[in-house]
Amino acid sequence: MSPAEVRPAEVSLARRALAEFTGTAALVTMVVGSGVMAAGLSRDVGVQLPANSLATAAGLAVLITVLAPVPGTHFHPVVSLAAWRG
Repeated sequence: MSPAEVRPAEVSLARRALAEFTGTAALVTMVVGSGVMAAGLSRDVGVQLPANSLATAAGLAVLITVLAPVPGTHFHPVVSLAAWRG
């Protein structure tokens, strides 16, 4: 059975919650860290914004690739709670 065929009900709530927590924490860390690094890179906001955006997009792509096999990982706790409830 491929990861795309696994339904959320077949994966334990603890595993989904751990993936959600890990993904959200990593995403927040990436956004804040790339903002701090972009601010140190240049004082020009025109350079900071693309640097921050590209670093965040690349990090999000890695997170999605790594955590895609775990159904129900949305990187936003409120969305996950709504999905798990309904």
